[in-house]
Amino acid sequence: DMKEAQNVIQETRAAYIEPVRMVIPKIGTDVKVVNPENPDNTTLDAALLLGAVRYPGSGDLESARTMFLFGHSSYLPVVHNQAFKTFNGLQKLKAGDEIVVYGNEKEYRYRVEKVELVNADEGFVNLAADDRKLVLATCNSFGKKQERYIVTADFVGSDRIENSE
Repeated sequence: DMKEAQNVIQETRAAYIEPVRMVIPKIGTDVKVVNPENPDNTTLDAALLLGAVRYPGSGDLESARTMFLFGHSSYLPVVHNQAFKTFNGLQKLKAGDEIVVYGNEKEYRYRVEKVELVNADEGFVNLAADDRKLVLATCNSFGKKQERYIVTADFVGSDRIENSE
């Protein structure tokens, strides 16, 4: 019924935690994560200039749904904005590699399950999946049709961030 649905929405909102940073030790990635509210291409392309982007409406750090982050990768010799290299090296990840995503109070650990090269037309991310995964995708621009690397990782656990005081 309607009341039950509203309770579920409230519970979901209460525990909502946005990712703010992501570290992938294996490939030296340490990037800011941006959380735009609108999924239109203009908003997403602007957000991509700042770092990795969580796709609006995909899961957050505490939800049981798939969290989808995407970012630029560029192998040009001179890159003025480092955000264009946010996801450089994703294709080097292997099953078992660790990805750590930070909220403001906790770190959330994920383990790479698979890395694949897909064509952008293939509708590559199931945002409805109810299985606490992290999906990373790299692209040149959000709307462009071309191949992109997709990394799927499973949630392993979370810990409070120790204050280094």
